[in-house]
Amino acid sequence: MDQQIEKRERRVGILPIDLAPGRPFRDLVQDLNVRLKAEIAQSGEDGFSWAHYLPIAQQMMPKAWTWIACYAVKGGSEGYWVHIDLILRDDDRRQNIAMSKVWSWEAAFNLANAATRILHEY
Repeated sequence: MDQQIEKRERRVGILPIDLAPGRPFRDLVQDLNVRLKAEIAQSGEDGFSWAHYLPIAQQMMPKAWTWIACYAVKGGSEGYWVHIDLILRDDDRRQNIAMSKVWSWEAAFNLANAATRILHEY
């Protein structure tokens, strides 16, 4: 773990988000939402929602993934969406694990950056 992150973790008593294989997306997203509320004022309408529409077997952290991608996109009719995707190691497929809707580009950019920073502390 980076020394700067380690110092901050000791100072505020916050541990990195657990990304262990088999961990339910629901639990990961709940932990992320708690961290986001502590770090930024604008964390989406209700924070991130996990990908509950996936089959139950796919609602958990896989064993083999390469990256976590957090990015903002303009909504189809209004607002902006922030996506969190896993890039799977076996075939470079993306698997969406969470999304959040916000109303300004600045809020979307800030939320995507904060989520990226938090999720890459493992």
